[in-house]
Amino acid sequence: MTMKQAEYLKHWVDCPENPLIGPPSGEWLIADPSVITPEESPDPDWHLFANSLLGIHHYTSADGIHWGRRGKVGGGFRPYVIKEGDTFYMFFERFTVPQFRSHVAVRSSKDLWEWGDPGWALGPTLGWEGGVSRNTGNPCVIRTGDGYRLYYSAGVVFLPDLGFCEPRYIGVAHAGE
Repeated sequence: MTMKQAEYLKHWVDCPENPLIGPPSGEWLIADPSVITPEESPDPDWHLFANSLLGIHHYTSADGIHWGRRGKVGGGFRPYVIKEGDTFYMFFERFTVPQFRSHVAVRSSKDLWEWGDPGWALGPTLGWEGGVSRNTGNPCVIRTGDGYRLYYSAGVVFLPDLGFCEPRYIGVAHAGE
């Protein structure tokens, strides 16, 4: 990184149009965005996927600032989209009710509009991934020289001052090419 680049990174300025996206009608949150730029998109638009409490929502934009909601992709939380060749893969956290357990699921798309059925990617099988409530989620997938790494959150800890649980650990899983 050059000195100029390092200096630039120190000066983030909030966009005057913020907030860019609010919760869908009837809901109270929108979170965990994953963005596809026009350079990777199959069309000239930006694509953003984010979750509410009722599932993953799809938004598009011509400039990456002004977004329009295009519908719900399906159930799940914390989407992460990666492109491999001409296929997009959405990794996300999927809950099993009533056990309140979660696993990392994956679905694929050629166009970012039509998504295949979710498949199982990684579930909680290790002791540190939870006791009564076993969770794996919040996926981030990167390419490596010999395949892929799936970084994920696991286990839960109750935060009494907030009244809800959050992940306790970060783990990694590997997949070969």
